[in-house]
Amino acid sequence: MNSLLERFCAHDSSGGLSPELITAICNASEDELRQQFTRATPRQQVAVAIRASDCIRFHKTRAMLSKGMVIHLFYLATPELSRSKQIEMMAKETGVERSQQYRCRYSFQRFGRPLLTDPVLASRFVTESVKRLSQPRVPETAGYEAIKRARAGEIIVIEVADAIIASHLPETTANVSENTNPVQVACSVEADMKSGPSLLIRTDDVASVEDEANATHHDRRRREPDIETIKAMDQKRREIDEFKASREYQFGECIHQDNAVQVFVRSVNPKSAPTPEAIHYAIQQAYRKLCDSNPVQAIVADTLEPSC
Repeated sequence: MNSLLERFCAHDSSGGLSPELITAICNASEDELRQQFTRATPRQQVAVAIRASDCIRFHKTRAMLSKGMVIHLFYLATPELSRSKQIEMMAKETGVERSQQYRCRYSFQRFGRPLLTDPVLASRFVTESVKRLSQPRVPETAGYEAIKRARAGEIIVIEVADAIIASHLPETTANVSENTNPVQVACSVEADMKSGPSLLIRTDDVASVEDEANATHHDRRRREPDIETIKAMDQKRREIDEFKASREYQFGECIHQDNAVQVFVRSVNPKSAPTPEAIHYAIQQAYRKLCDSNPVQAIVADTLEPSC
């Protein structure tokens, strides 16, 4: 009878571990496992590493897709409930938060059928890769290419998934500097001191070629500051400080805060507060505008976990 080591290293088309092998491993003592696996040959060590990686990818991806499948079925079975109520009930019963419910459901809708029915194919996808490739803004052709490459034996790790996504986005969307990480986008909220407080969201990107060409000229000007300019800047700083200290300096009500940004809502009419409907509509419009102006960053943002 083959040892547990030999059985673990043996090729298994099921993608994961058979119930019989799992039972045998669990029934073995720690000393028995150590005695067998510490004697692995170099070839067996490689086989163990490959099998372990395949099993982890298979079980994690399959579990995530199965999660998305049952969430999808729950949504379909309860049309009388609002989506927010469906999400709230599922989060309370399972601990799966809103963003993950959406990501798992999207993953099932795009990859569930081919991956859940083909264990070997599922073992070649990192779970996060499936989630990124399943985002609504990612073209379906990216998913087709990923499946084709996985069938050919390639492991779809996160870097491969990101490259596939970038190659299938429109040129105007995918035209992002190679030196810029889409995740590392600085988002800041400022107030326009001249026209009164207003919400400004700015993304800082890599300097353009024209900016680089003018950098020397600007640096030279900075080395020779004008006295009047310095006085004017000091006066402006004092005015800003005074303005910030005054009661008129108000961003409004903070409706969201995490470890990166704060989002404020301020009524256009100083005599009345905005209604919840007006706030909700304004946030929707701002979100759509951000997605249109920063499509790649929007796709990446959909893959991030909620921050506290």
